[in-house]
Amino acid sequence: MACKRIVIGGLALLVSGLVAVAAAEPATLRLATGSKTGVYYPMGHGIKRVIEAFYPGKVEIEVVESTGTLENLQLIDNDQVDLALVQNDTAYYFSHGEAMY
Repeated sequence: MACKRIVIGGLALLVSGLVAVAAAEPATLRLATGSKTGVYYPMGHGIKRVIEAFYPGKVEIEVVESTGTLENLQLIDNDQVDLALVQNDTAYYFSHGEAMY
């Protein structure tokens, strides 16, 4: 539960910073999640609901389906999404250029 609050709090801080500099048009952020049958996809929709409710008319979150953490990191790396749900160990290896296996 504490981890969930940290993640949502971190996203709220990120979004609040973006909203502060946003023009009258809503900012659209793309959030890479996971497959529709997995856990990350519905979690992404939950994050979308919370952020859009907290910043009505200012921020729109587009939930992007993916194959999971590795693809999400690649999407972030290639500037195809703005936010991504990832596993911490994979993020560590990816950021250090190391293979997980």
